[in-house]
Amino acid sequence: MIYNCTCDISRQRFISSDGNQMTDACHISPWSQAKDDSIQNDIALTPTFHRTFDWGHITISADYVVSVSDTNTEDANSPFSLKQFEGN
Repeated sequence: MIYNCTCDISRQRFISSDGNQMTDACHISPWSQAKDDSIQNDIALTPTFHRTFDWGHITISADYVVSVSDTNTEDANSPFSLKQFEGN
């Protein structure tokens, strides 16, 4: 299974008993701009992180460091806060 079914940001791994996985192969540079389907342009993300990345709420630098947008409104005390992944 691609990327061992593990999100590159959260490190969450989930495979259901019927074999379904919750990890997407996502384009780092958007397909609409780069037309690049190579593995070098892919990152494995859960659907939540995929959407968050696509909408620009998180970014990933050229050296693969995560930045979380300051425009996000979230409960910083939540175990699900995006800010916990800042700098990973």
